[in-house]
Parts: sequence; structure tokens; C-alpha cells
Amino acid sequence: MTSQAAGGAGVTPDTGGGSGDAPAPAPEPGPVDQARVELARVRELVLQANPDVVAEMVGGDSFDSLLASVDAARAAYRRIAGEVSSSTAAGPPATAAAAAPPSVPAGQPGRQPYTSAVEDLSPAVKIAEGLKRRGAG
Repeated sequence: MTSQAAGGAGVTPDTGGGSGDAPAPAPEPGPVDQARVELARVRELVLQANPDVVAEMVGGDSFDSLLASVDAARAAYRRIAGEVSSSTAAGPPATAAAAAPPSVPAGQPGRQPYTSAVEDLSPAVKIAEGLKRRGAG
């Protein structure tokens, strides 16, 4: 009698002695996987020891190619840092006073000085002068 005829369509008997809910143990990493893990650890150490590199450029399939990529990543970092420093050196003004916007008083503007002596004028002429200065007369 086959296992299908015994009532289990394609079911194999449980020989693990457990409930079957436990996950299968992870397979042991092979030598290739172990080498990748170790290379990733070395890369992290290289990045910690060399903060002046472009991290995305550091990598390789072997230890030698990883170390060779550090020089190119450092050169790229220096080039980018030089471009940034030269653009910021030319951009902002040298003094804080030159960078400050002009000062504008808050509120209503002050009174304008009169060019003619209005103290001796009659009230009607003073009103006419005031309207003329406003632009309404």
C-alpha cells in the first residue's frame, strides 16, 4: 500500500518526533558564504578606519580588490570636498553685515520734514498744503 492509498495524498510520515511546528535548522554556511560575511566585516572596519572615503565606492570580491577600492574612494571624496568648499567660499559674503538685509522700521513711517514754513499760514492754506503733499489735491 502506498502513502496515497493510506489516506494521505502525498503526505510523508513525521519521523522528527516533534510537533512539526519547529523551523528547520539553518544550513551551515558554506566556505563561499563565510568568505562573503568576513569580507563584509572587513569592509565595515575599513570604512570605520577611513571616514574620508565615499562609502559606496568601497567594495570588491576579494580582500585585495576591497583595499584597492579605498584609494579611488578617497580620491573621489577629496574631489567632492574640494568642489563643495570652493563653491561655498565664493558663495556667501565675507562679513555678517554684508549678509544682513537692510533694516526697515516697523509701523507707520515717520513724519516728513516740511520744506516751507507753515507756522505763519492760515488754517485753510495749511489744509491745502497737507492735501497737496498727500497727493490728493
